[in-house]
Amino acid sequence: MSFIKLGKISNLGQRFPKTVLLTALILAIVCTFFGRKLKIETDFSSLLPPETQSVQNFLQLKDYYGSMGYLYLLVQGAPDTVGKFSERFVSQIERLPEVRYVDYKKPVDYFLQRKWLYVDMPDLIEMERRIDHSQQLDDKKLSPVFNSLMDFADEEDRPYDLTFDDIKEKYEKRLGAAPEEESKREEQSFQIIKVKSKLGAQDYKSNRALTKKIQAIDHALSKDSEFSGINVGYAGSYVSSVETVDRIQQEMNWVSIAVILTLLFLLTLYFRKLSSALIIGLPLVMGILWTIGFAYFIFGRVNIITSFAVPILAGLGSDYGIYLFSRFSQEVRNGKSFFTACTLAFENTGNATFSAMLTTVIAFAALAISGFEVFVEFGIVGGVGLIFNFIAMMLLMPSILKISEQHQKNRFVQFFIGWSHLSNLPPQSFPPFGQKA
Repeated sequence: MSFIKLGKISNLGQRFPKTVLLTALILAIVCTFFGRKLKIETDFSSLLPPETQSVQNFLQLKDYYGSMGYLYLLVQGAPDTVGKFSERFVSQIERLPEVRYVDYKKPVDYFLQRKWLYVDMPDLIEMERRIDHSQQLDDKKLSPVFNSLMDFADEEDRPYDLTFDDIKEKYEKRLGAAPEEESKREEQSFQIIKVKSKLGAQDYKSNRALTKKIQAIDHALSKDSEFSGINVGYAGSYVSSVETVDRIQQEMNWVSIAVILTLLFLLTLYFRKLSSALIIGLPLVMGILWTIGFAYFIFGRVNIITSFAVPILAGLGSDYGIYLFSRFSQEVRNGKSFFTACTLAFENTGNATFSAMLTTVIAFAALAISGFEVFVEFGIVGGVGLIFNFIAMMLLMPSILKISEQHQKNRFVQFFIGWSHLSNLPPQSFPPFGQKA
């Protein structure tokens, strides 16, 4: 059963092969240009269903306060220059329009001098209990001043030491040295600076741009001989988001290249000709590039799972090319003319291939109705990608075959296309427009 007039699609590629190939190439170049701008979303909150109340509250919180992370700058150097460098460094960073605020000085002395205002509630209750107990004993004329000189039959009757040395020791260990000791502490040789951007930490392109601007400030200050020994390290979620995206892109590129090379090897091994792999591989690559361009214009960014759709589409889309080219090659070996072989392959076998493609697209479409955005995006990109792959096979493969049939004696064509097993085709095997084979 013919679902659509697939013969018209393949006939278009046969009648205007150069025009079809040139148009497809231009479209692929445009999609590649914009596809390089496609962002990869590393924020795992984007994988959550946005209609739930908890996710909505979290997104509102993030929009109001910004990202939860910081860009950490570790300034290291001589103790007498770290402070001066940090002050100049921070003053210039704060002028950047992307920066919300910079945090690098902590009022340690202020909190140390007021540490008793931050006593935990259980310790306050314990102090109150000791005071109440001492008051009760004082009513009995038992003074805590002489409690160390007296013997008590019951230790519970002994007055408590109201100096609270045990509790003081606990908080001195927690908060650090005492204020008088803090003033004598030698200045540290490093300074930690926290930078908060106005944009989220997962906006890796903005993070990369902000980091480069801060690095430029760092290099400019380092040219001063006074700060020649200063080193600045970069860490935090703003840096990790950039590193994560770079790693994902690297892994995605390597996986895609590995899948495509493996497919070409298997196709060459199966058909015993490199030309067969090129005839199937070129439309496959074109369809994938069209899909990347579609994803850019529709979404502008893709999540981590969707970013690995390229190798999946390459594996699924190659099936269509194998079925179509196998049928075409078989009919030519059986003595059919070029036009007849194309008709049997791209109309008859094309209908069966279209049914298989449609079934897989429906499976991807089922993901598009999911409540999780990650599945919706993956389902749309996967389904559209399969359609583009099928269209590319139905249009470009007949165009490549037609050009190779027209230039059987051209050495360049013979080298790249390898038409030797079809060289017995009669010339002008494609009938005039409007006539049947």
